[in-house]
Amino acid sequence: MNINLLEVLKTRFNAMVLVKIADHIEEFSSNTFSALSIVMPIVLGNFIKKASTTESLDELIVLLKESKFPNDLHSKLYDIVTSNEAFDQYISSGESTTHKILGHSLDKLNETVSSESGISKESSKVLFQIVTPVLITLINQRNQSQGWGKSGLASWLMNQSEHVLNELPSGVAEIIGFDDLGDFLGTNKAKDSEESPKLVIMILPWILGLIALLAALYYIRTCNKPTTKLYPINNNILINEANSDTLQKTNTHFDSTINTPKEYLKRHLIDGTELNIPRVGIESKLISFIEDKTKPIDKDTWFEFDRLYFKANSTVLDTNSDEQLENISLILKAYPTVKIKIGGYTDNTGASVSNISLSSERAKAVLESLIKKGIESNRLSSEGYGDQYPVADNNTEEGRNKNRRVAIKLKSK
Repeated sequence: MNINLLEVLKTRFNAMVLVKIADHIEEFSSNTFSALSIVMPIVLGNFIKKASTTESLDELIVLLKESKFPNDLHSKLYDIVTSNEAFDQYISSGESTTHKILGHSLDKLNETVSSESGISKESSKVLFQIVTPVLITLINQRNQSQGWGKSGLASWLMNQSEHVLNELPSGVAEIIGFDDLGDFLGTNKAKDSEESPKLVIMILPWILGLIALLAALYYIRTCNKPTTKLYPINNNILINEANSDTLQKTNTHFDSTINTPKEYLKRHLIDGTELNIPRVGIESKLISFIEDKTKPIDKDTWFEFDRLYFKANSTVLDTNSDEQLENISLILKAYPTVKIKIGGYTDNTGASVSNISLSSERAKAVLESLIKKGIESNRLSSEGYGDQYPVADNNTEEGRNKNRRVAIKLKSK
């Protein structure tokens, strides 16, 4: 059995790596997943194209030998994408190599990836620069372990053609010249039957992740039955009522982190709107940040909702969330130049891919609620990060409650 290099490549981009990459390029995780599914066969297809003729094969071998990427790069990918400095260095180092592999077709390929997946052309370019070095290290590692000569390497790569053709979007084969491959098949064809058990192990997480994602999407879209329990973000108000969709009746609001009554105050916005809001709630923090010209916008400053509720295991907002959502909409109306991104998060219960889906839908529900309250859609964006970026210990119930949250990040003041 010939090992499927494309499937091996996919296993290197698991859910944790995917979310980090999406955060770096500021695209939705779902769109980034779609884009990578296109970028990976394109890059491998270009390697195969170079292996199809003697002249281009010689160029490929030189490129592989001169590669300065360590052969264990693919196993260090998560460490790279979790560091801003390491990520920037990695992208920079992969730029020239990507141009050598993709050549003049890169611009057209970026247009295709952007059109098919919904990410920007600039983000597509970054994905090519991420995938190309990883594939080089996988090829180098395999080639060195097998001790192949020129023909052995060419034969192994050419045997990947069918896998690539099955996943290339319509029209892309023509762009990269994959529809007109040479016939260099070499001798000493690579035998990979001994790798089949390892292949199953490597691709199993990818397959299970996709199954979990489909299951989560099905559940989310069909879960319309009434429930007697609410899903509290940050567990601000406890639920013990038997009647459906009701909260425990209280005379005060309680903060989940310090467990003391919140102090409310009246605050006037620049357009004259008066808000009655908690002194230390998201509204006060957001207003102070917007009005403070000395505080720059950055990718790490988020403001968490503290009175937002969803039905249990659902993406449906409860009406008890309306007070805070209304306040946020009034703040955005008072400061019309402000643009925000809404982030959804979960605890680590369940599969990472399904958590991304659930958190994405919840963040989107908040976005849609704000649009209904009169906020222009071009001022809002949303994304789900699943169980990434925990703020508390997932080994305790209290920690898991805190990690299930929705937050806001400013993109412009």
